[in-house]
Amino acid sequence: MRFINLDTWNEIFAVLLKNKLRTILTGLSVSWGIFMFIILLGSGNGLQNGVQSMFNTASHRLVVSAGKTTKAYNGFKEGREIKLNYNDVIVLKEEFAAINVICPAINMWFGNSLTYQKEMISCNMTGVFPERKIMSNFYITKGRNLNVNDIIETRKVIIINEYARKLLFKDSSAIGKYVLSGNMPLMVVGVFDSDNDWDKRNAWVYIPITLAQQIYNMGENVHFIDLNLHDISVAESKILEEKIRKRLSILHQFHPDDVSAINIQNIYEDFKKMMSLFYGIRIFILIIGLGTIIAGIVGVSNIMMISVKERTKEFGIHRAIGATPKDIISRVLMESLILTISAGYLGLLFGIAILEFVKSIIPSDSFFKNPEVDMQIALFSLATLVISGLIAGYIPAKRAASIKPIEALRDE
Repeated sequence: MRFINLDTWNEIFAVLLKNKLRTILTGLSVSWGIFMFIILLGSGNGLQNGVQSMFNTASHRLVVSAGKTTKAYNGFKEGREIKLNYNDVIVLKEEFAAINVICPAINMWFGNSLTYQKEMISCNMTGVFPERKIMSNFYITKGRNLNVNDIIETRKVIIINEYARKLLFKDSSAIGKYVLSGNMPLMVVGVFDSDNDWDKRNAWVYIPITLAQQIYNMGENVHFIDLNLHDISVAESKILEEKIRKRLSILHQFHPDDVSAINIQNIYEDFKKMMSLFYGIRIFILIIGLGTIIAGIVGVSNIMMISVKERTKEFGIHRAIGATPKDIISRVLMESLILTISAGYLGLLFGIAILEFVKSIIPSDSFFKNPEVDMQIALFSLATLVISGLIAGYIPAKRAASIKPIEALRDE
């Protein structure tokens, strides 16, 4: 392209600077389009990340808890309370290969407070097996997890999360020290933490399930059974849910269709529904974001058409001194390209900067987490913007190239 040289570049910038207000407004429309696209996409990601951190290991989990019957069955009246027990745990583990890990538990509903010297906190206390570590996906930061001997010997030991440790022990170590639960001393054998935001804002503690059963005089009964499943589909988890209900109906003599007798929370299904919702939100964000980008591109096209109309005589002179239609098209496209790239890049940088600023000021335990955009998507959106800008500039460029020199020189 003979005319794309230093003089041509100077001429292009001169044209853009000649109408500063028009250039600025057009650039703002392009910048705003990609800026809003980045902000919307980053915000959607931040909300999705927050929800995912709440679910933690929710995928591939069922939680089975006991309820009351609402139907008479086999001589038993309605309203009978069902109680889960160790035998249920053994049967479910042996008969259903889809179950990876099984962990019964007891919720300590009343008097959940821990005292250490002058410090006292309210907490969520649960009697569990060591496998609870897998279910809740926590990791031991100090000391150890509960073990089999703690369960067998009904030891008065406890593991506490990092939030509870800070409240009770401040900056000192908790391992080997005794806390009081009511009048019962419990030795802290471990401190744990997790990536679950809910855990980071609440005091969670675990004791051996046999100790919890002893406290409540429950024998071998349990409040709920947590099931971690192998990698199966949602449809397969629903089938497993029904099979478990049917098997427990035989063990506890209640009607197989009595859903109130046994509550089965399919957290895996809930998780998938939530992710599907976010998938729809992302599609919606993409549509809105692309709409704002297209609006900016339309603005570029309109401005270029006006610019071409104003410069009809100029293009006629270029044609008269030997410029080809290809040269004229290249000149107009370069104007469109410069405007689109510069404005788009500024919008992209500003959008990413805003997301990084928000990311730096929001609390780590917020429901809105890591509002960031994949750089590949960001660069792809910029490339799309540039290509669209070229297309938008091609129509007026084609019109400029079609002007006959003699007609252009007559134009006033």
